[in-house]
Amino acid sequence: MKIRELIIDAHGCKCDLNDADALLPTLIRAAQAINATVVKQIVHKYEPQGLTIVLLLAESHASLYTWPEFGYAAVEIFLCNEEMDPYKFWGVFKNALKPEKTEISEITRNVEK
Repeated sequence: MKIRELIIDAHGCKCDLNDADALLPTLIRAAQAINATVVKQIVHKYEPQGLTIVLLLAESHASLYTWPEFGYAAVEIFLCNEEMDPYKFWGVFKNALKPEKTEISEITRNVEK
């Protein structure tokens, strides 16, 4: 089995990084775009700003962490289903963040019996 994880640094985001009401549905749409099953949603807003959103997926998880004061968001997409493309998930979600620059690291884990 192959596990794929994307770790994304999104700089210069043009969206409201405090708006969980907009970002959560977009994360869910990104999960639906790859046929992932959302098991649970967790949203935490920080004071005075910033948020963490985690989608627990039947296939693992996706998470978003924001620092609005810097226009920065960190995104993690961790998928245990080899048929699912984390880059397709990111493509949907990237449209919401509208970053000026991104850095993507991919980690692939091979699980053997």
